Amino acid sequence: MTHTHSRSSYRTYSTLAFTPKVVLGYTLGGGSDLRLMYDDKPILPSLEQLSSNRRRTTRDITSVGNPQLENAHMRQLTAMYSYAKGIFDIKLLGLYIHTHRPHIQAMKREGAGITFAPINGVWDDELAAAAKVVVKPFGDNTLLIDTYLIPTYSRLRSSEISYDRSSLYGEFSLTGQYKGLQLYYKYALPTYGYDSGYASRMEPKHTASLSYRLGNWKFSASMLFIGTPAYYHDYTLGERLVQRDNKTWIHDNKNMILLGVAYHFSRGKDKTYSKNLQNEDTSSPTL
Repeated sequence: MTHTHSRSSYRTYSTLAFTPKVVLGYTLGGGSDLRLMYDDKPILPSLEQLSSNRRRTTRDITSVGNPQLENAHMRQLTAMYSYAKGIFDIKLLGLYIHTHRPHIQAMKREGAGITFAPINGVWDDELAAAAKVVVKPFGDNTLLIDTYLIPTYSRLRSSEISYDRSSLYGEFSLTGQYKGLQLYYKYALPTYGYDSGYASRMEPKHTASLSYRLGNWKFSASMLFIGTPAYYHDYTLGERLVQRDNKTWIHDNKNMILLGVAYHFSRGKDKTYSKNLQNEDTSSPTL
C-alpha cells in the first residue's frame, strides 16, 4: 500500500493506492529460466511541476507549474526468458507499460504570449521486446560477443497531443581480455525516444578502448565518436503552438581520444542498496 499526502496553498489531498510488486520465477531445466514480473506504483510530480512560480523562457514564452497536477500511475508487466548453456547466453524479454494520467507539457495562449504548463494526459502505453545474445567462443570470458536488439512502440493520448511512434535500438559489443590486458569495442544504432510529446535522439555510441592492469595500477586509452561527430536532435511531436526542432553537431568530439591512469587503493565486496522511500524530490523549485 502507498499513501500519498500533498499539501500546498492551492490544494490538499491524500490518496491510498494498492501498489503490489510480484515476481514469479520457474526453472524449465536445461539452463532455461522463465520469470514474470508485475509492478504497480504511483509517479509523483516534481516540486517544479507543482510550483505556481512563473519562469520566462523567451520574450513571448513563459513556463509555470500546475498545483492541480495529480499523481500519474504506472503498471508494468514483464516476461523474461533466459537460456545459458555452453557458449551461449540468451535473454528474451517482453514489456508492457501502461501509465494512467501521465504528466505532459501543455501549451496555451495567454494574451500576446504562450504559457507552458504540465497537465495530466489520459493514458500512455509502451510496448517493447528485447533480445540479448552473448556468445563466448572459448567458453569463458576471454572473448565475448554481445548483441542487443530492442523494438519499441509508444502511444500517448491526451487533450493536448496524441501520437503513435515506433523505434528500433540495436547494439553490438566485443570484449576481449587476456591476463591484465582488455580490449573493448561498442557500436549502437542511433534511435529516437519519445516522452511527453517530445522526441529526442539518443547519444551516438561508437567507441573503442584498450586497458592494461598491472597490480593496483590501470592504464587505459579510449576513442569516442569514432568516424562521426556527436549529433543530438530533439523536436516537438504533432501540431502544437510552439514547434521545436533542435539539432546539434559537436565536431570537436569526433575521434575523441581519452588517456587514463588509475590506482586502486583497496578492493572489497561490491554492495548494492535499494531505497523504497519515495518522499525525496531532486528538482529545485524556483522561488
